[in-house]
Amino acid sequence: RIQREKANGASVHVGIHPSKVVIVKLKIDKDRKRILDRKARSRQITDKGKHTEESVAMES
Repeated sequence: RIQREKANGASVHVGIHPSKVVIVKLKIDKDRKRILDRKARSRQITDKGKHTEESVAMES
């Protein structure tokens, strides 16, 4: 949380608009890591056997 001091010395929280937020670091625990590994594995399986524009262009 971000705070700033008012003119009278009191500290207040500063609001941050969600569209201005940038994720710079992910907190990855063992469960999130397992989910990412599972999704990566399923993407590799779905890519097998499919033709891409590059592979078709190379064959022609």
